[in-house]
Amino acid sequence: MFRSKAIDLSAFAKMQTACPACGQDFLIEPGFYMGASYIHYGFTAVVTAACVLADLALGQKVPTWMLIAGTLCANAILFPLGFRYARVLMLHWFGSIRYEPTLAHNQRVLFVDRRGQLHEDGESSGFYTGHSTDFS
Repeated sequence: MFRSKAIDLSAFAKMQTACPACGQDFLIEPGFYMGASYIHYGFTAVVTAACVLADLALGQKVPTWMLIAGTLCANAILFPLGFRYARVLMLHWFGSIRYEPTLAHNQRVLFVDRRGQLHEDGESSGFYTGHSTDFS
């Protein structure tokens, strides 16, 4: 789904335009992935809450500046992973994409309609021109 690894900070957010295995279009609509920022906000809130709970478990022996610095560092280190997983969840929950195991990883040319459904025929208008799934 992504073009590079999460540790490549210069390109961790670049996505493929379509799935190389089945041809599923990842560009659902302009601005589709903006909603992923709310999902990522939830991830950040969980990491922050975990840091505060760890401080409470230690009996609040950690100075406030160190708690804030630790929380910021944890969120900065986990940012690329949270960013990616938020996009994956956004696509899964709100992208109306259904996985068809019978159509994926075969040697036929597949097409994806505007609703995200895979088809073997490209006769209808409004179809994304599919990719061949022959990787041999």
